[in-house]
Amino acid sequence: MPFESRPIDPRAYPALERAVKATAELRSGEARHAQLIQDRAEAIGEARGHGLTLDAIATRLGVSRERVRQMASPNAKNPRP
Repeated sequence: MPFESRPIDPRAYPALERAVKATAELRSGEARHAQLIQDRAEAIGEARGHGLTLDAIATRLGVSRERVRQMASPNAKNPRP
């Protein structure tokens, strides 16, 4: 299956930056763990809704594509940053 890029809405980038910020805070061990996980999942979902791919988000967060999928899942426990 050939790769087909899709247009990216400019609103995707602020959402991506919120996901990056939440991930950095989780990695630094700051409080509000559950809220940060929820904020990150919402930001990832918003970035995806505006056209960013899992690969693009994974590259920016420094994790695998599968990990981004797990982070965005509302049913996942997300134990790791």
